[in-house]
Amino acid sequence: MARLTLLLISLFISLSIFADDDDYGWSFQPKAGLLISSMTTLEAEPKLSVTVGGELLYNFDYTAGFSLGIQYMSLGATESKGKDAVNINCISFPASLNLHAGDYFTFKPGLSADFNFSGHTNNRDLNSYFYPSDATLRKLGFSFLVGLAFEYRYMVAEVRYVHSLNKTFRGSHYDYDAKSRCLMVTLGYRFEL
Repeated sequence: MARLTLLLISLFISLSIFADDDDYGWSFQPKAGLLISSMTTLEAEPKLSVTVGGELLYNFDYTAGFSLGIQYMSLGATESKGKDAVNINCISFPASLNLHAGDYFTFKPGLSADFNFSGHTNNRDLNSYFYPSDATLRKLGFSFLVGLAFEYRYMVAEVRYVHSLNKTFRGSHYDYDAKSRCLMVTLGYRFEL
């Protein structure tokens, strides 16, 4: 495994050394799409909602780059009757490494800081209490993300999976082990700066 890792690092370094200067640069990508979210320990159905955001990208060369973004997400899960079992409004700040595979595909692993600014469950405010016990919404959390983007003529379609590293709620009840997770499908347009 160590040999394979060393081989991959050597490959990326050698490709970076011989890269053209034309592939360097900054760009901005606004995007919008759909997300399907759920909670890890709650017995509820996944929730479908809308997400919007943008990313500032920098390409070191044609093989790699990084991006910093901001994303609004409405996370949670639903009951079988369609009402929100859990609804959490979140602003996420993702940072990812962009590994380009050819001219069209980009693999995007990264981390994000998530600020949960409001939430409710069955019309109960999570900021003050949570039925049946004492849980409150965690205001700051971190998530692992992995995505795959396809770009053609500056149009970018991306699929991204996000999994929370922190428990969503604070409290003593066993249901508070729930962590949010979601699958996003977004469409954006990349503007060169």
